[in-house]
Amino acid sequence: MTRRDILAGAVGVGTVLTPLGRAVAQDKPMHRYVGVYFAGGWDLLMTADARDPAKVYPRVDLGIEHLAPKYQTPLEVTLGGQSALWGAPMAPMVRHSDVATIFRGVNMATVAHPTGIAYAHTGLKPAGATARGASVGTVVASAGLGDAATIPNIAIDVTSYDGDYASIHKATRVSSPNEILGLLGPHANALPTAIDTLLAAAQDAAGSCVEGRSKTSTPASDLALSRERIRKLQKNNAASQFDFFADTPAMADLRARYGIGEYGDASGFRAATVSQLLRTGIASSITVELQGALDQHRAWGEVHPVRLEEGFTALAALIDDLREDDPNLDNTTIYVYSEFGRTPTINGFLGRDHWFSNNFMVFGGKLVRGVFGLTGEDELSVVNVNPKTGKADEDGIILTPEHVTATIVAALGLDTQAYRVDPLTEWIAK
Repeated sequence: MTRRDILAGAVGVGTVLTPLGRAVAQDKPMHRYVGVYFAGGWDLLMTADARDPAKVYPRVDLGIEHLAPKYQTPLEVTLGGQSALWGAPMAPMVRHSDVATIFRGVNMATVAHPTGIAYAHTGLKPAGATARGASVGTVVASAGLGDAATIPNIAIDVTSYDGDYASIHKATRVSSPNEILGLLGPHANALPTAIDTLLAAAQDAAGSCVEGRSKTSTPASDLALSRERIRKLQKNNAASQFDFFADTPAMADLRARYGIGEYGDASGFRAATVSQLLRTGIASSITVELQGALDQHRAWGEVHPVRLEEGFTALAALIDDLREDDPNLDNTTIYVYSEFGRTPTINGFLGRDHWFSNNFMVFGGKLVRGVFGLTGEDELSVVNVNPKTGKADEDGIILTPEHVTATIVAALGLDTQAYRVDPLTEWIAK
């Protein structure tokens, strides 16, 4: 049995592939979710919580002298009708600022990678490094908003926490986007048609030794539905949509849009994979590590902004594609995050260490556009904010991942009890 045969057990009923760029035909539009993870802990000052270099901040070292000229000046953007500053590496994202909601001053309450990763993926504070609950992508997939997709939930190079959700909604996991081609394509050593037909008939006739003992689903039914999906993917030549180095005009255009070069696992390659999975209707909920290696405790100025820019360039291209058939992202939620921030001061090795304060970004997602929350201007600390306005308020709340994920989930009409906080209802578009 191949790896693809094993992965096939995680998927259910299928649908014929739609042409690239067209929506899957169904009674209501399929809602698409993309969780975009920047691994290692990002610098808030270089992402969505920048500072004006013309000012002096007592406990913030902007480190301008350590940056290449192109990264020294932050970008002024308009979010929800108000001016805000983004770090220079986010320049490619400026064209999508009209669909952005930024959450600043999110308290991660940790500077440990395993804990921060579990917390950011699920929006639920973990027990140590052990996740509680499910990844946001699994929660969204479980709502059935994308059940017309062939493989509703896919996780690319990230851990997916699936909780007690039914197998149909648990993530199909691949360690790199290159594995998608192997998952969808024909077997390397294909059997003769007659034998393959007999094998398929035998599979369909097989039962299950645990039939009737499963509490959440019927194993034999799950396997039958899984086989149907994989067969339809193969019949419709789904793999051709992921052969990015094919000598065709379509793939040449895709390589140009995403900056795909010789190596097939960079940010652009990953973003293109996500785009193809969504736009062909194969998947509706995808979580991906888009950029990694951000944990710069040394030589921060030389490496960190370059890697951020690479990630944001790929993300901007992905959003370009998704806005072709959903211009305002009314039926698309893109949740962008890292496990924590980086210190406002620079250490003796010219790097930045781990910092508990964070910022999250949402593009689309049925949210009000703008900036919710803030960090202390002089030290990037968390600040009490009013839960309605997001402005500083001594009697307000400390913003946590629970507030952000509960709001994302509530905006889709889903239950938020697991998060044990009230969603930020004033920030859900009416």
